[in-house]
Amino acid sequence: MVFKMKKALIFLTTLIVAACFWIVPSVFADNSSSAIKIDGQFDDWSGITKDTFGYYYTGNWAMVNNNTEIDVYLDNGDNGSINLSLSNYTLKIGNQTYNLFMSQNGTDLTVSAQDENDNWKTITDVGVGKLIKSGNEQKMEFNVSLAKLNQSTPVTSTITLSNSNLGSQTVTAINSSTISNSSSASSASSSNTTTSSSSSVSDNSSSQSTQANSSSTASSSDSVTNTNTSGNFKIVIDGQFNDWSGITKSNMVSGNDNDNIKKAALIADDQNIYFYIAMEPVLEGGYTQLQPSGYTLTVGGISYSLDFNHNSSVSLNDGETKMISLGIYDSKTGSYVTLNGQAAVTKEKITQSLGDGSTIEGWADVVECAVPFSDLKGVSNTSGQIITLENTNLWTGKLETSGGTTHPVVLAGLGLGTALFGLWKLKKRKYNFSRGSK
Repeated sequence: MVFKMKKALIFLTTLIVAACFWIVPSVFADNSSSAIKIDGQFDDWSGITKDTFGYYYTGNWAMVNNNTEIDVYLDNGDNGSINLSLSNYTLKIGNQTYNLFMSQNGTDLTVSAQDENDNWKTITDVGVGKLIKSGNEQKMEFNVSLAKLNQSTPVTSTITLSNSNLGSQTVTAINSSTISNSSSASSASSSNTTTSSSSSVSDNSSSQSTQANSSSTASSSDSVTNTNTSGNFKIVIDGQFNDWSGITKSNMVSGNDNDNIKKAALIADDQNIYFYIAMEPVLEGGYTQLQPSGYTLTVGGISYSLDFNHNSSVSLNDGETKMISLGIYDSKTGSYVTLNGQAAVTKEKITQSLGDGSTIEGWADVVECAVPFSDLKGVSNTSGQIITLENTNLWTGKLETSGGTTHPVVLAGLGLGTALFGLWKLKKRKYNFSRGSK
């Protein structure tokens, strides 16, 4: 009898242990289901905001820092004129630069890298990928192991990716820890934000107060009239910015990311189009570097792609100023013009907040630029034409002004309809109140 009881106990114990071995992997499998998998399915990218790339036609891309690897997504916008490239990807991790290229076997990709900081040393098999083609549609995803690039993890510095075969834009990695919070980003307040320029998925830190600015500002969801005077603004491109002190700036943000503020202005006279962008993140650790690419300038309905410093980041010491080049790409003619010394960038001191509400001094890039009408082929400096500036790497919406010598107007985002609706509701409420209705 005792033997049978022992035998039954052993059998029961075996069942319990086996069940544990079955349950535990299942739990871990469920927990990892939200991670990005390089399997050619792409469903795991559906909740991640994409940036656009391209010269004439545009595709979409996104990059995620998963702490041990970098995951990248691209599609050609279902446009057969765009072929997703297998080479010439420039990956920048902090101050280190790698050139990525891929070999293909069917739909499978193998990623290799060249380390520009180590005499272009080739590092093979740093990641894998998938390229799926269906009709005009092309989709690609690949990863890059940070360990195989000899990067210490987790990486806290900015990670960017560009490819001149695809466009002049740069995509910035968002951290995977912010993705799960994207659905509540509009109402959550957090001290942790990403450094994406472009459409980033982050917690809304609107509860943090922004630092004071001497010029008037507007949120990126409001439309305001700029009080700048017309005529010659006497802007000198020297990196000093005193000549911008009387010009209205707008607070431009990407989506609901109210931490990574860019104070921006766009004006024009009968010679040049000028714009000013100051990186002013509210919280320490925000996005402070000059974005060298992704600018779309539209003049009288004709669009041009602009870049700074040949689409390369600018390294500055605190308080330093550098004169850099402006690149102008005309998609209609395919021409590209480089204007040396046409922009100036300075690393200026800013005040930022810490998570506990205290403040700290930081440094951030400020850029000013003059775009001569004479270098924009196909347009004139006729007054009254609409001029807009966009950069989805940095903000949602656009800056808008009138060309020539008319009064500029800043359109900071797409909130005009919301404002008019609110005014109508207010008038209706007053009317009902006067009639005694509830």
